[in-house]
Amino acid sequence: MRSLRITESLLGCKPLVRAIMRRRLARSVLDRRPALIVLTYHAVDPEPPTYMSAMGVATSPRDFDCHMRWVKEHYETVSLADGIACWQAGELRRTSVAVAFDDGFLATLEHALPILERLAIPCTFFVNGAFLNGGRYWFDDVVSLESAGRTDVLHAAFGPCPGASYSTYLRRQAGPEVVAKRQHLAELMLEMDGPNTRYFDETRLTGLSRNKLVELGNHSFDHPRFSQIPAEEQRLQIEQNEALLAGFSNYRRLFALPFGKPTDWNFDTLAAAANTRHEFVTAYGGINSATMAGLDVRRIICDGVGANQLEEHLIAGGLGL
Repeated sequence: MRSLRITESLLGCKPLVRAIMRRRLARSVLDRRPALIVLTYHAVDPEPPTYMSAMGVATSPRDFDCHMRWVKEHYETVSLADGIACWQAGELRRTSVAVAFDDGFLATLEHALPILERLAIPCTFFVNGAFLNGGRYWFDDVVSLESAGRTDVLHAAFGPCPGASYSTYLRRQAGPEVVAKRQHLAELMLEMDGPNTRYFDETRLTGLSRNKLVELGNHSFDHPRFSQIPAEEQRLQIEQNEALLAGFSNYRRLFALPFGKPTDWNFDTLAAAANTRHEFVTAYGGINSATMAGLDVRRIICDGVGANQLEEHLIAGGLGL
């Protein structure tokens, strides 16, 4: 009977022991040497549209709040611009975390920013100028229409789908004919659905420019796949977007690559970022260690990570898994 009680006691301690071991593993992996960790989200939304859930780009405010409280407890938090400057200069005193958001979703501003303000955590919003003030993003519309079963609208804009889905096919196409058809889709959606209300407008950006925790970054003008467009157009995408955003006092020359994967950029993209004096920020590859001398600043995408799963997610990112 005594041995049974001891066994039950040990089994009861198992979750605690596992939690302690996870924390130690996290420290050994992520704090082995000072590093810059960039956590990236898209929409922080309690009730995301169906298409956003299908794309896996939404995080609940509750989960995001848990993530930020955990980050605040374990790491120094920095703005992305300051974190990059310290990382490049070899001046990181300890592992630091920067928080960034892509695409400028209004729901993120409404639900994530109050959490960050409460915890005094800086953040960066990467914005596309084409989507300000009601502009429509073709890829959102494509996925939204597919989720709603409205392939008839897509057929009217693009003709028969040559692949498994319009979204899979079109995200890999950037020729002049396809671009013209995307514009046609935007016109159809304006007639059907009106201006897009999911993204920032310039009034919101003006308000953000007065917030000392917030900086704005460049996410290209209309979110193309850079590896599929000519070198000159890549540069113009960055410059055109900068022309819209540079008037805001908190604009920083940080360029977050649309889509963000290794197949989404080429050496022309590096040249475009360098020639426009922007730091090149991608969305793969994990942490930026003190000894890493890469061509880009790497981020960890955290969309949809559960409330208590961020630590394991960062360990996987730190290990490059």
